[in-house]
Amino acid sequence: MVDTNKDYILSSNITYKDMNDLEHTLFHLNDVKDKINLNNMITIYDRGYNSTELVLKTIQLESYFVIMGKKTTFKKQQEKMKKNNKDDQTFKLSLNNSKIKKFHTTELKKYAIKEKSMKYAY
Repeated sequence: MVDTNKDYILSSNITYKDMNDLEHTLFHLNDVKDKINLNNMITIYDRGYNSTELVLKTIQLESYFVIMGKKTTFKKQQEKMKKNNKDDQTFKLSLNNSKIKKFHTTELKKYAIKEKSMKYAY
């Protein structure tokens, strides 16, 4: 995890090759949460990071994020927004058991069950 503005490495790790990108990202968020004020930070993720778990973790840390999504990401919600033609392009995403059971940490599972949904701006 790097601060591209100041060209500074915030967090790094060397792990086994089976650890996926999402697990690395969650590690880095946990690693930096006590080092810097995440409330003043915007994390930018590319297309591979449109994970509900990652979004929820970033929200839980009271931080901000931007994720470049694929055109097919949230297709149903996009269609509803086009029909409603509202200025404020937001929607709620339900946090159901099928999503939550895929989470990597018990802490986030408990948080998701408590929150029940999360709001996205599109």
